[in-house]
Amino acid sequence: METLLTKNVSDVHFVSYVCIVKNLTTENKLFDSIKDLFLKYGIKSLTMDDIARQLGISKKTLYISFANKRDLVKKVIEYQISSVQCDVENECIEGENAIDELMGIGRKVNEGLSDAHPSIMYDIQKYYPQAWKVLMEHKEEFVFNKMLMNLKRGIEEGLYRDNLNPEVLTKAYMVMTEAMMSNQLALPGKFNFQELHLELMRYHIRGIANGKGREYLKQKFKEDN
Repeated sequence: METLLTKNVSDVHFVSYVCIVKNLTTENKLFDSIKDLFLKYGIKSLTMDDIARQLGISKKTLYISFANKRDLVKKVIEYQISSVQCDVENECIEGENAIDELMGIGRKVNEGLSDAHPSIMYDIQKYYPQAWKVLMEHKEEFVFNKMLMNLKRGIEEGLYRDNLNPEVLTKAYMVMTEAMMSNQLALPGKFNFQELHLELMRYHIRGIANGKGREYLKQKFKEDN
């Protein structure tokens, strides 16, 4: 008989297996290499010639996979979103409670932001509208639903305040993340995405946690430090 525990274990192995298989394909190795170039140099400053030269392949080979640079940026963004979603799904399954889940997701997001060139978000919004649309859809659908589910889980577990309105707070969180991105876009290079996101996550968790949740959070911070 499948219990909730055995189902969660199966889910962990399945999600991990899917993510590992995805990372082994030749095409995804190409996406990873291009993503690393974008993180290091930004997007707008790199031409297709630059990318081909940095990857050690011909420009003709690059155009086999991508119609043009706009297509390349969109596909790399789609690939990165897929990878992030895999990581988040793993954290949702493995987190012992809602706070662990949220902190795990925050760590994964920060890992992805740690080496990001400060102009990346500005470049995407200004010069690559189709890629930006993909990013916004990810935020408005996947991120929104995960944050909403986390709030409901935390209330059920007795770690979050029981007088919260999950839908309203999720929308408020999305507005704060939008403001974080807008600040970065308005003043690229002045703010660090990783620092901004870390402070936003701490602010969010402390605001929604009840007494029991705050005590648990203090203990987690002690363990991490």
